[in-house]
Amino acid sequence: VHTGQKPYQCQVCGQKFSQHSSLNSHVKMHTGHKPFICEVCGKRYAAKSSLNSHMRIHPGEKTIE
Repeated sequence: VHTGQKPYQCQVCGQKFSQHSSLNSHVKMHTGHKPFICEVCGKRYAAKSSLNSHMRIHPGEKTIE
């Protein structure tokens, strides 16, 4: 349901989110935790979706599932 409410707030910067999962993804930005690593060049990402976007620069490589 789209209520416009954002009950989940980042304790570091105060940004608010409508979903707990969005807050969890955001918090990784502050912690520096980047568990997703490009197997081609070694660059690290906090989100799998960011790694998948990055993989487009490596022709012929597949995205992470």
